[in-house]
Amino acid sequence: MTRSTGLSLLPPPTLLADSPALTFASQPYRHPSGAFGVRYPDGWQIDEAEDAALFTAPDDSAQFSIAFTLLDSAAVGSFPAFAESKLRADWSDLPSFTISQIESPAPSDHWRASFTFDQTSPPDGALTTVTALAIFQMQDGVLFIGIFLAQTDLQNRIATLYQAIADSLVLDSQAAILSNSE
Repeated sequence: MTRSTGLSLLPPPTLLADSPALTFASQPYRHPSGAFGVRYPDGWQIDEAEDAALFTAPDDSAQFSIAFTLLDSAAVGSFPAFAESKLRADWSDLPSFTISQIESPAPSDHWRASFTFDQTSPPDGALTTVTALAIFQMQDGVLFIGIFLAQTDLQNRIATLYQAIADSLVLDSQAAILSNSE
């Protein structure tokens, strides 16, 4: 399945295996644009795009992505509504897509949502429910989006890891602006 979004977020994998043994790589990842850096689990595959990076567990049991784009002034002015609209536009075509929780904490430059969707798993075509967390953060007119995915039955085992990854995220809006102007 290939997802086409304005932010070049890459597709969610088929999530099959049990949670992998997880330790962080010795060096944090830094996107070539300099727009963000993040710690990631050792051995995870990294796929880069001009404005995003996708990190996938070796057994495809989990993944997360970080993307960035410049926002126009209308999106900045109505950020929570824009963020929800963007999430729905990018993901609502998936089977059984449901937003289970939306959080727009103060300051209003952050927005989070939990959502689920169903995905068919090869080779037997079994239906798997995937739980996701989307984190939208706006800085200086740049939108950073983190999407964290795991099979619903893995979410409790991987939640602490995903929290540590989210806490390690370093954003550089000026580098993102420069990379978009080149």
